[in-house]
Amino acid sequence: MRCAARAAELPGERLRLDAHRSILEQFHEAGFRVSISDAPWLLVAAAAGQPWRLRGGLTFSPSSVDEFANFDVPGCARIALSFEGETGRHTTLSTETRVSATDAAAARAFRR
Repeated sequence: MRCAARAAELPGERLRLDAHRSILEQFHEAGFRVSISDAPWLLVAAAAGQPWRLRGGLTFSPSSVDEFANFDVPGCARIALSFEGETGRHTTLSTETRVSATDAAAARAFRR
């Protein structure tokens, strides 16, 4: 998967996505880890941190789905990204992003 986007907010820091490098490599550098993969049709990546901070604040890179699900450091958000492909008459790529704050203060900071 390649991406030509100019910039995206990811845990760890502002990441300038490079169209000449794999988006997976760039997500990994930003702290995301692949949680579920059914190549080439499904990919789920997860990380946790403080993406509302200018330099990203704390970043957590889970080594397993359980570790991600049990992450509960106050003041952080868990972030999961999914990419799912479907074929039929046309090929469709769907993405979904889910964010879950670990406490009320993190939820308020994320909403700002």
